[in-house]
Amino acid sequence: MSIDLPPIAEADRDTYNWFPTNLVRMMLRTKSVAKPYLQLGITFRDTYIDARTRESVIVRVGGLAGSAYELMQHRDIAVSVGIPEQTVTRLSDPTIGSFGDDRLDALTAFVDASVGSIGKTGEAPLKRLRQHYTDNEVAEIAMLIGHYVMTAIFLNAMEVPLDDGPGVWPTT
Repeated sequence: MSIDLPPIAEADRDTYNWFPTNLVRMMLRTKSVAKPYLQLGITFRDTYIDARTRESVIVRVGGLAGSAYELMQHRDIAVSVGIPEQTVTRLSDPTIGSFGDDRLDALTAFVDASVGSIGKTGEAPLKRLRQHYTDNEVAEIAMLIGHYVMTAIFLNAMEVPLDDGPGVWPTT
């Protein structure tokens, strides 16, 4: 039994228009979460990690969480930042753990361990990840994983319907 998307109240119109998607519309059912959520999300565009790493993490989390919505929103972005379509498809498949690239393999192993154990990855995945990423990048990767796991839980629990296509983040 899904929860209906709410009508957009005039007081919420600016928040909704910032990223007009069903995700944001459903978040408008909360008292004050939507705007800070969007503000946090946009910060992941200005990080130590590169766009390919960011999108690899998001696609992997979407695949692990069974979030068709996250995959729909990020598939084209992942390709646009240089991740081959075949790799995007493989990243979204939680049964695939080897990509023939030690950096990507370390990243996905860390994502898998983080999602599977709520961040208690153990020493091996973290040690392996740190061979390829700085401590600042590892911190951002961990925050990004958490953000998109939270998003997937919300999307799945609320059964947010897919949009007609990916939303477009504002440039500012």
